[in-house]
Amino acid sequence: TFAAGICMLSILPIAMNQFAVDGPGLTMTLLSPLPDAELLAGKAVGNGLIQLPPLLLSVVLTLIVFPAGSRALWATLPLALLAIHFIVSPLAAICSATFPRQVNMNSIGRGSNAHGAAGLLGMVSFLGAAVPPIAITVLATQILDRPVLAPVLMALWCLIAYGIGRLLFGRARRVFQSRRENLAMLG
Repeated sequence: TFAAGICMLSILPIAMNQFAVDGPGLTMTLLSPLPDAELLAGKAVGNGLIQLPPLLLSVVLTLIVFPAGSRALWATLPLALLAIHFIVSPLAAICSATFPRQVNMNSIGRGSNAHGAAGLLGMVSFLGAAVPPIAITVLATQILDRPVLAPVLMALWCLIAYGIGRLLFGRARRVFQSRRENLAMLG
């Protein structure tokens, strides 16, 4: 869980600045005829695909090195990560559209980081999105003493998180659309 959390946090600065990372490509993206919903969905899927290899590597290596533990809890982890992604993705789009910052992805350090406000809000959104999966795991393992319930409860939370994400993407579309309209007015 710790390694997976670090993997997600390491990609967070890119997600929080996903539109500015494109540089001049963002202008072309904003001028393209693609609907806002498709652009935002593509960014969310792309951010997920960027996170997937290090997440898989960290979880699989940890499972190989430390194979003990409940299989139900191991099955709960990917569902928890997916639920977190469902909630953080639209918030990342909102932050990126609201606080764009020109970055140099070839540099390490401040030059490649998202806007400070976007970075802070990203961290807070990640931590907030992680609270329900942690609470569900504690509920299943410590309070109910039934670890086999953890993946079932987490799957239900995943569906709820998907619904929350869909609602948040509605807000993200409005924020993104206002950025697109600002560019159209300049042209």
